[in-house]
Amino acid sequence: MLGRGGHEVVTSLAGRSARTARLVAEAGVAVLPQLTDVLAQVELVLVVTPPGAALEAARAIAAAAASTGALPKACADRVNRCQGE
Repeated sequence: MLGRGGHEVVTSLAGRSARTARLVAEAGVAVLPQLTDVLAQVELVLVVTPPGAALEAARAIAAAAASTGALPKACADRVNRCQGE
């Protein structure tokens, strides 16, 4: 849906299942090697996961952002506002 609306959609399949890889391929989503690569490229992170996996996903995103300093634009804007920049 997002891709059809003109938005580039990317993901990483690191640690993901074969089913997820198949669904991503069927949807025509671009695949990047690691979550850090995704964060370096995107302006918005949309996580589609079962509720029970949401905290783990949030932790993985936070760790990837912290390890690289790469933040999606919307997050960076919010962090900068909070820091008074």
